[in-house]
Amino acid sequence: MEFRSSKQGLKEEYLDLIAHLFGSDDCSYWAYNRKYYRHFTWIVNDFFGGQYSIEYLGYSKAKVTSLKNTYEDPCLLSLGRETLIQQEGKNYISSSFSFITKAKSKKRKSYCINAAVFTQDADGKGRKDLTIFYRATEIPKKFGADLLFLRQIFEKYLPETVGKNIGEVRFLITLLYVVPIYYPLVYTMGIRVKKGKMADVCRYQLKRANDLSIIPKYGPTKRVFDFYRRWRNEKEKDE
Repeated sequence: MEFRSSKQGLKEEYLDLIAHLFGSDDCSYWAYNRKYYRHFTWIVNDFFGGQYSIEYLGYSKAKVTSLKNTYEDPCLLSLGRETLIQQEGKNYISSSFSFITKAKSKKRKSYCINAAVFTQDADGKGRKDLTIFYRATEIPKKFGADLLFLRQIFEKYLPETVGKNIGEVRFLITLLYVVPIYYPLVYTMGIRVKKGKMADVCRYQLKRANDLSIIPKYGPTKRVFDFYRRWRNEKEKDE
């Protein structure tokens, strides 16, 4: 599967990605309440220029800080930066940035974000691309925070002389999945559907938001439904 957005701006492209995945039944398989896609490619046209904020996606600053603590190793990332500086002016430039840093806990045995590779071709046009390799990720709960984190990392570690005007940022993800329990949150982000499987699941989950007996007392599921109920109550007041 490959997804290309013609829109400019990461904020809009991310919404397009969510709509594309939730609205499509062409997934690899369903397991329990998860919808899985294998070997996914997503190409972002304007990764560094799009308007994209923590507040928009509902994350806290602590989430991005947590990602930095897990994936940012200044020594490893500086090696990638130094390689690019040394290669400047050569016919072909290529350097990798590793995100496999500290030891993972027994609960989380491997890294979702593995590495990124920056390349520049000597084709007369000097095309610059950034390719990011994933083991797995969840859409939309986790991936949006990853995008915030990665953009900050590359703005920090890519040399200005070679990092400008990157033509394409390509995400290669071995396995990604969506969880229907988070559909109400996406629904409030501006995506509207009238028919199809996504609409049916949305309506089912929205009805469940009022049934407090099925919502856990703690955890991300509770936060999602709390968010939706607040949003809906405010909307009803406005109407």
